[in-house]
Amino acid sequence: MSSPVRNGRIRMFNLAERLTHGAAALSFVVLLLSSASMMWSWARWLMPVFGGPRWVALVHVWAGYLFTLALVVALLGGFRSWVLRVLRWGPNDLAFVRHFLAVYFSRHSYADAPPQERFNGGMKAWSLVAIAGGLGVAVTGLLLAFKGSVGHAGFQVVLGLHVLFALLLTAGVIGHVYLAAFHPEARQSFGSMFGDGTVSLEYASTHHAAWLEEVGVKPQRAGRAGVPERAH
Repeated sequence: MSSPVRNGRIRMFNLAERLTHGAAALSFVVLLLSSASMMWSWARWLMPVFGGPRWVALVHVWAGYLFTLALVVALLGGFRSWVLRVLRWGPNDLAFVRHFLAVYFSRHSYADAPPQERFNGGMKAWSLVAIAGGLGVAVTGLLLAFKGSVGHAGFQVVLGLHVLFALLLTAGVIGHVYLAAFHPEARQSFGSMFGDGTVSLEYASTHHAAWLEEVGVKPQRAGRAGVPERAH
């Protein structure tokens, strides 16, 4: 069996995963900004971006269709490689979650956590929030798009649930974006998801050592991925 490592890098996300993630991310941004322009006066300046009052609701609905499609494709296409993995929790995942806040605020290193799988404890927790929030937004959004099926009173209830799911998802997305794009130890995953899908062997060794062993690659134990050693 040939090694999955090429030029010191290993593929973490395949093309299908990157495309569905990109479609979900793009459509969610459009949903967030278009809804803000319709709901809050301070965001009215965004409405012309979506074609003005006449078009913004239509743009929001079609972005919702794209988001729902991306979510369904991700859930079905990645049922074994993503969904089943994030539902499977072990002692190392729980230990990572307990360690997570210190890692999030850069008080500790990922290297201090127990060896993690392809999806570490934090990624699993976020995935569950994204799945629950995404399904909530998608289902309530579809009911709102066909509001005749729920009646006036039902429409108000569904609208409230839609906003709650959207706020939950938005809060999670903010934390996710910070880690993926700006955190000194985690941001290499941003380049992987929006690039060629690969991460360095050093990064994978620090963040996903158990996954490397699963695919037959010996982790590099020394050093910390992506950031210099700190003085103690």
